[in-house]
Amino acid sequence: MSRIRRFLRNAEGLTLVETMIVIAVSSIVLAAIAAAMAAGARSWQSTSSAAAMSRQADAALASIISKIRIACKVDLSTPGSPEVVVVRTAGEYKYSFTLTEGNIIMQITNPDATTSSSVIGSDVTLMEITEVGTDSYEITVRCEDSEASKTASTRVTIRQ
Repeated sequence: MSRIRRFLRNAEGLTLVETMIVIAVSSIVLAAIAAAMAAGARSWQSTSSAAAMSRQADAALASIISKIRIACKVDLSTPGSPEVVVVRTAGEYKYSFTLTEGNIIMQITNPDATTSSSVIGSDVTLMEITEVGTDSYEITVRCEDSEASKTASTRVTIRQ
């Protein structure tokens, strides 16, 4: 106990210069940490946006592919609105794909002439279906936002 009392009586404390040096060094370390965290957040945002664009492009592409594979006819005569005709035992189904205001809209016409539509892709800037051979088509979908862009493309053949 006497050692502690002796130490406390002889302790001098910090001078103003020492305190200022500690504050300066601490500020530099905190600034470096803040810069590293900000760079990490920007990187995460960029990666997240790119992944979202990739998912959207792949999902839209998969929806179009699934209809073309089972089609009996693909009509590309209307630019920007390809039509896929699928004949089933219940009758003829028509799937029309239209790019409107950044969304790919799939409209389904049932055998009883009722229609329904749904959005199968958003942030889309390009949708192309081109014939590359007999019953073979190339499909391209590009999704973009302010931070990322993703183009998904593939070839598909009608299954007979």
